[in-house]
Order: sequence, then C-alpha cells, then structure tokens
Amino acid sequence: MLPNHSGIGPTAGESVLFRVLIPGLLLALLCGGCGDPHRARSPEETLAIAAAGLAGVDKYDFNVRTGLGYRQAKPYFIEEYEGRVIGHAKPTIRRASKGGESALSADRQQLGSPAERLAAVQKLAQSVEYADSAEKGPNLSLSILLRPDAAAQAEAAFLRAAFERSAEAVSPETIGSGNGKADQRLRQAVREEIADSRRKLEAMLRTLEVEDRVHLTVDRSRMLPVRMEETVVMRYVSEGKKRVEKRVSTVTIGGFDGKPAAIRAAGRKS
Repeated sequence: MLPNHSGIGPTAGESVLFRVLIPGLLLALLCGGCGDPHRARSPEETLAIAAAGLAGVDKYDFNVRTGLGYRQAKPYFIEEYEGRVIGHAKPTIRRASKGGESALSADRQQLGSPAERLAAVQKLAQSVEYADSAEKGPNLSLSILLRPDAAAQAEAAFLRAAFERSAEAVSPETIGSGNGKADQRLRQAVREEIADSRRKLEAMLRTLEVEDRVHLTVDRSRMLPVRMEETVVMRYVSEGKKRVEKRVSTVTIGGFDGKPAAIRAAGRKS
C-alpha cells in the first residue's frame, strides 16, 4: 500500500483503527443516544421540556387526589376533585368529592393550575434524576427533590394563608349583632382565641422542616406530563412535642386529545 501524503483520510498505519472505530463513532453521533433516552437528554432537560410543553397547552383536564397521614402511616384519602384549564386561565373545578364544588376546601381553591405547580417545581428543584433505567416504554419518570428551605417557606406561606382565611370566617365582627355585655364578651373571647392560635402557629412554623419530593411521569411521544405525585413530609414541634405529618397529592393530567385524564392514565395506580 502506498503511503498517504494527501492529508485526507487515514494513513496506511491508521487504516485498521479507522475501519474499526470510525463507523461506530459515526453511528453513535447520528443516533444521539436513540437507544436510551436518558443518554440523549439530561433529566433537567426533560423536566424543562415537559414544563414548557404543559404551559403551552391551551386546554387540558386534570384530576387531583390528596391524602394526609401522620408519622409513617399510609396517608388516608381526604379530598378529590377534577378540573379543566382552557386558554391558560384559572382552573375551573368541574366536580369535587362528597357532593360537588362545595366539598372543595377553600385552601385548595386557592391553588393554581398543574402547569403553574410544575413551573414552581422546576424553579425550586434541588436535584432532578431519572427514576428508572428502562430504555423502552411509553413514559419517562423523573424524581425531583425540592430545596428544603424553599419547600418550608412555601408550606409556611400556605399554612398562614389558610389560617387567616379561617380567622376571617369566624372574626368577632361576624359574631353577635348586639352591643350587650354577652355579645361583647363573646367577641373578646374570639379575638383572644384567634391571637393565641396565631402565636401557636408561628411557634410551630419556626421549627418546621420540610422534605418535598415529586415523581413526574412524562409521555415520551409528546413530552407532556401525564402524572405528578408530590410527597411532602413535615416535621415540627407543637405544644412541646415533635410531630411528623405527611401529605401526598397525585395530579393526573390529560385531555390533550379530547380524552379525559382517567383514560390517559389508564393502567397506572394512584
């Protein structure tokens, strides 16, 4: 074989390595990790694409189930409702458990859409990882851990807002209509009880520690989220005792193609 002096292509001494290595390298570059989506795209990129995709969807349905438990006990069901987002507006509640919209607590009615929650999760994420190593299947799974300080601040803000709504509902001004001594004593007792409860709440919040983890399931074909399960573990001190509270919220998202969320999530257990 004549030596290569052109400067283009392999020399005689490189010919074997060239034939063995270059085709494999080209295949890898062209494939871009197509055999394993985890190698083709980082978990952070998958989360960003899913969050942006849901924010850009003009219409979708969702179902929310929330359970609350204590210590390591399995959360018991406390609330379920369905909603719909159209034109990126505030969600409308279509049906709630136990007798219609009135069963939906005021606290939950204050929440935003699943797209807003997912955007917040992306912003507050401390770590994002793939939850499994499967190379095939209809979905991608992400495990997202939120920053503890941000999670605690968010829970504290939520609890303060819920308390103030409750306090407003039973404010002294709504109790008793007369100026008699009995009504005055009752209103004063209510004021003192609200103030005492507020002090206890603030004392509890000063000890609050929160671990907030989100498991996100993303439809691989459209890169849209179809299920978001959020587990919040709260540790705090109340009346001198250490307490642990656990809340699990599962949001199933669908209706992108006219099918309700329950159909889109068929086969998955909540």
